[in-house]
Amino acid sequence: MSSNSSLSNVKGLRNLTTQEDGVVRVTESIAIIVIAIFICLGNLVIVVTLYRKSYLLTLSNKFVFSLTLSNFLLSVLVLPFVVTSSIRREWIFGVVWCNFSALLYMLISSASMLTLGLIAIDRYYAVLYPMVYPMKITGNRAVVALVYVWLHSLIGCLPPLFGWSSLEFDQFKWMCVAAWHKEAGYTAFWQIWCALLPFLVMMICYGFIFRVARIKARKIHCGSVIIVEEDSQRNGRKNSSTSTSSSGSRRNAFQGVVYSA
Repeated sequence: MSSNSSLSNVKGLRNLTTQEDGVVRVTESIAIIVIAIFICLGNLVIVVTLYRKSYLLTLSNKFVFSLTLSNFLLSVLVLPFVVTSSIRREWIFGVVWCNFSALLYMLISSASMLTLGLIAIDRYYAVLYPMVYPMKITGNRAVVALVYVWLHSLIGCLPPLFGWSSLEFDQFKWMCVAAWHKEAGYTAFWQIWCALLPFLVMMICYGFIFRVARIKARKIHCGSVIIVEEDSQRNGRKNSSTSTSSSGSRRNAFQGVVYSA
């Protein structure tokens, strides 16, 4: 009797665990699908807007266009397979597509981070050197910089295909990525080459921009204080002259009354 009750308890626990796993799986899948749709639609709107409104495609917005296009490609070429893997709880698209999707993910992610560094450099020259900005940041240089970003990213992502580290399916991310835990050398190389460099560039550029913004804000504050003081002094002089003239007129009127008397 006790054995039957224990077996029923075990079956009940298994059913409960299965139901909980099913709920978690459905919740994760729905969340990933919603995020993928929002990423795709949001980036698509920006890409179409910048492409159709050519007057908006300035030099600065070219970098933004490249960044948005990268994120859109990521949402179209990578995220659908992540959604499928999260539902199936396995990779069903073969080894070749696993390697290709991992390369795409690393390439696009690296290009996005490096493009953020380019945007920081662009803002640095626009804020600190506005007079020479049109000569430093030209259309040709912007195109060369964007091409360099993708080549730089490609150099950082190709080594796993030639034996330095490997690519594998990550069951926690539901996607194919580099086996970061297997090759510490490549992990350090990629982090420095594709992540640390743009991060340092952004920190330096935005640090200088913040410093200049603080200096200009202080100058504006000091100028407004001086203007307020000058206005108050001017108003004080007007009030003193008005009071002097009114007292003089009163004195003349009093003298006229005395003389008439």
